[in-house]
Parts: sequence; C-alpha cells; structure tokens
Amino acid sequence: MPALSAAAYFLKFLAGLCVLAPLISRLKGQRVRFPILSTVERRQVWLVAAGCLAWILGSGTGAWSDRLEVEASLAMSQGPYGELVQRSTPVALRRELARAPSAPGGEASDSFNAGEHDLAAMRHREAARNYERSVQAVPTAAGYLSLGVTLLYLADFQRAEDALRVGLEMARREAAERLEGAYLDALGRAYLGQGRLEAALASHRAALEIHTRVGNPAGRAISHTGIGDVLLAQGRSEEALLSHREAFRLYTRLENLMGRANALDHIGIVYLRLHDPEEALRALQEALALNRRIGNPLGEARDLADIGSVYLAQGKRGEALEALRESQTIYHQIGMPAGSVPSSETAIPDGVFVGAGVE
Repeated sequence: MPALSAAAYFLKFLAGLCVLAPLISRLKGQRVRFPILSTVERRQVWLVAAGCLAWILGSGTGAWSDRLEVEASLAMSQGPYGELVQRSTPVALRRELARAPSAPGGEASDSFNAGEHDLAAMRHREAARNYERSVQAVPTAAGYLSLGVTLLYLADFQRAEDALRVGLEMARREAAERLEGAYLDALGRAYLGQGRLEAALASHRAALEIHTRVGNPAGRAISHTGIGDVLLAQGRSEEALLSHREAFRLYTRLENLMGRANALDHIGIVYLRLHDPEEALRALQEALALNRRIGNPLGEARDLADIGSVYLAQGKRGEALEALRESQTIYHQIGMPAGSVPSSETAIPDGVFVGAGVE
C-alpha cells in the first residue's frame, strides 16, 4: 500500500469525525442532525460507528508501520571516543533481506547480529569481522554501513571508505534516502581521517541536505557536528562554533541528552581553539555532568580528557593530570584496548574523534 501523506491522514481523520460525531450524539439520546441517519436504530449505530473507527485507524496501519520500520532502520551509534554517527540496525537488514527471499539470509543475519553484540561490548575488531561475514554472505546496504562505521572506530579510514562507497551505491539504487544520508556522514568521517577536508565538508553538506529533505533531525545534528569538525580542522573556528551550536539546538529539541553532551564537548573544544579556556571549561563541565547523569562512560571519559587539555592550556598541570588519569581509568574499565587509551602524562593530541589538544 502506498504511504499516505500527513495531510491525507488528517483529512481522513476529519472525515471520520464528521461521521462519528452524529452517531455518538445519537447514542446519547440527542437529536441526530443528519437526515440520512435519522432512521438508524441504536444497534445499527454501534455497528456503523465501529466500522468508521476501524476505517480511520486501520486503513493506514500498514503505511504507518512501514514508516516506523524505516525510522527504526537507523540508530545513533557512539564510537570509542564518544563520536556519534548513524549505523544500520537489524530492522534495516531484515527489511533488505525480505526483498531478496532467495538469498541465504540466515548466515547474513546471524553474522550481523553477532557484530551487533560485539559492537555493544566495544569489541570493534570482532564486530568488523562479523559485519564483513554478513556482507560476504549477502551484500546489503545495511551491512556495509555498519561495517564502514566500525572500521571508522578502528581508525582504518581507507577500508572504511571502500566499504561505505559500496554500500552508498546500493542505497542509491534502492532510493533509500535516509540510509544515503547516514552513508554520506560516515564517509565525511572517513575523508576527515585521511585529511581530505574538502571532500569531507562536501559529504557532510550533502548528507545535511538529505536529512533536511526526509525529516531526519538526528541526522541533521550529526551532519552539523561533522561540518563543525571539518571547519575547525580548516582553521575556521567561528564557523565551526555556529555549526556545533546548531547541533546542540537540534539535540535539545529532540531531548537527546547524549547528543547534547556531545555537542557541548565539541563547543568546548572550539572555545579552546579560540583561546577562551574559561568558556571551554564551562561547556565541557556541563557535558561531563550530562554524561554522568545518563550513565555514559564513553562520553564521560572524553569530557575528562578534554578538560585535562583545558587545564594544561591554563598551566594547571596538577588538575590536568588528575582529569586525564580519571579519563584513562574509565577507558580501561569499559574495555578500551590498551594501545588506544590516551596517556595521562600528556594532553590528548589533535585528532578526528579525540579532543582538541593544546596549540
């Protein structure tokens, strides 16, 4: 069944009310103002009313169910240093496999679900291997997106780009715009990791255009964060600040506390670049409080690392080392690989996902 527009549903709802209102009035013993209904018996009124209600609520169920599944096909994913992107969910894979019933979907689904389990446990290499097995069994746009995102987390930017490009073409062939937007944001991260700033900026801006068109505010926030990160890398700090503030505004409207904390951390990083450590510290401490409130240790560890960078910029080495050591402790507690945990003896270096460092 083709999806109806919101306006069509609204008109349908009003039409239903026009029928139901006089019928309900009849049931209450009041005069029916519609002559065509004046001879309807009480039992018949109940039957007609029930039929109208079923028509109002039931005929659009398939379209609304499909819409909900489309929206559930993407989930916000947090990387090892607190970065946010969108990745595919098992719902997306199931929908895609259902369109190819002859494909051996069992192995693809089992491997994808194993990758989900590994990703939740921050076993990124194992997750990447399982997502790769999934797309080897049945090439899917859903599988390639999760594979590419996981390779981003491993800082394997070239392989991430390769996987994301394959999946992006599949998403475009299927006219899956929400998925295409997520791919373009992930590709922006891959380009940024390789130092290809213009390509990264173009990719995030293309993603933003799609997210705006299809009504994906979480995607818009992610795009604005990506744009802000590229602008900061280009030395355009004031523009980067505006972009991160827009991400914060969107996350606030969505009541997404993890997103708000993430945006505040980025705002703090920009203020540090602008040589305003007081504003940087204010934003980062607010981000830290939010991440502690929602129980997000990844975000908490990142905030502490960036707070350590601010303290170093202020010449407060003791406070800096305390914050950095606390950050390192959290990373170890949540199972970050030893080689990827920042040292507590130095500020976090400049990078794609980690804090701004000290210039």
